[in-house]
This record gives sequence, C-alpha cells and structure tokens, in this order.
Amino acid sequence: MDVEKGLLTTGEMTRVFGVTAGALDKWRKNGCPGRIARGTWDFRKTVQWLDERREGGAGGDVDNMRFRKLQADTEYREERARRESLLREMLEEMHFSREDVHAAWLERVEELRSSLADFAPQLAKACHGKSLPEIEEIVSEHVRAFLLGRSQGA
Repeated sequence: MDVEKGLLTTGEMTRVFGVTAGALDKWRKNGCPGRIARGTWDFRKTVQWLDERREGGAGGDVDNMRFRKLQADTEYREERARRESLLREMLEEMHFSREDVHAAWLERVEELRSSLADFAPQLAKACHGKSLPEIEEIVSEHVRAFLLGRSQGA
C-alpha cells in the first residue's frame, strides 16, 4: 500500500500489530477510525486511537479494559510461542536419529557375534568328557561369566 501516506492493507496491519483480522474488525466496531475502506487502514489514526485507549482517553474504561485485555492476550501468545520454540529446541537436542541408533545396534551385535565365536570353542573344551550335571554347571558358569563381561563392556 501507500506507506508514505500511512496507508496499510489489513494483512500489513495484522503483521505490524501482531493481531488477527478479526481483532482489527473488533477495533473498527469499537470506534477505531483507522479503517478508511475495505482492506485499507490509516496507520496513524489507528495508533492514535490505540494510544488514547491506553491512556484512558475517549472511549472510557470499557475500551481501555478491552485494549489491556488484547495487549495481555498478545503478550501471552508471544510468550507461549517462545516457550514452545524453546521446548522444541530442547527436544531436538535429545533426539537420536534412526541412523545413529541403527549403527549403534549393528556395532553391539557385531561385538556380541565375535565374543560368541570365541565362547563356543572354550565351552566345548571345558565340557569334554564331563557328565551331564558337570556340563550343566560348566555351561552355567561360562554363561554367567560371559554375561558379566558383556555388561561391564569387556
């Protein structure tokens, strides 16, 4: 629109004041002289009208209260958006990518496979010529030792 004359579109006004088009319509209904035609607003008149409401001028306490409520609502929404943005950033930092998890599991499986490859021959030697109860005891001891070693990162 014509910025030199202080004329803005409804869309520009919503961005400048951080309000919706519905809020601008309420302002118009409450006496704001800023709207000069459909979709066209006089920025200066709107600011002057808002300043009067803020100072408690024309329009009285009801309009001033509406303005303060609108201002508080805007501040609340901005703060909530900032909080959501911060929360999103924090969650992104705690997020592990699927590829990272997959690579870590492949590494652990490979460690387990190589450890089990050594485990079988050791167990076979220890069990050679033993009775069934002795074999059960040997297997139990080897499995316990193997699992303890894996849980400690050995």
